[in-house]
Amino acid sequence: MFTGMVFPVFVLLTYLKYYQPDDIDAFLHWSKAWALGWRDIYINCPGCNYPFLGMFFSGGMVHFLGIINYDQMISGFRYYLTAIDLLNVVAVYFLLKKMGNSNPAFWAGLIGLLPSSFIGTSYWGQVDGLGQLIMMVIFIWVAFYNLHTKQRPFSFRVYVIVLGLLLSCVLLTKQLVMFSMISLGLLVSVNILLNSNTWMDVFTDAFLFLLAFFCLFFLLI
Repeated sequence: MFTGMVFPVFVLLTYLKYYQPDDIDAFLHWSKAWALGWRDIYINCPGCNYPFLGMFFSGGMVHFLGIINYDQMISGFRYYLTAIDLLNVVAVYFLLKKMGNSNPAFWAGLIGLLPSSFIGTSYWGQVDGLGQLIMMVIFIWVAFYNLHTKQRPFSFRVYVIVLGLLLSCVLLTKQLVMFSMISLGLLVSVNILLNSNTWMDVFTDAFLFLLAFFCLFFLLI
């Protein structure tokens, strides 16, 4: 597992000058618009085209990290992206451990060595790993609840509300996660159908999930 966590750092230090310059430059520009006021980010920055959480974890984080020029973006911002890659490896470990895998550290480390685990984030300079990280949290949450079949620590309705909030966070990162929403939606639907005793429970749980899902969207309007 340690090797999988360290490898993205090694790749970044070895190929520090290899990245996508347009994205890096865009995030620096977005950070200046974020500094003018996050509530007006889409007014002050017509080119800011990510959903809100995507804006926060790109331009917003550049601003909070105190990065003010392009040279700092090449190193400082990409170290932050590397941290996201490392958290994804940790999330894989916890998911495998929760599911009873006999050697979760080995498999999590092996997944961390795959180019797909770090190319899009720390190497390229994008924030795609963020959406993946939130999805991993969803999978851990689903496994945590469903594997406690005999003595569940909280009610199913608390579970679906948190699931709705997490799923809305995924959708608010980048537009590309739309391709994952069908499978995630099926996961939620099956969970509701299997854990509800009556059709009234199904409708109630589905309503609570949708209410939580759209909650963040209404708060950000």
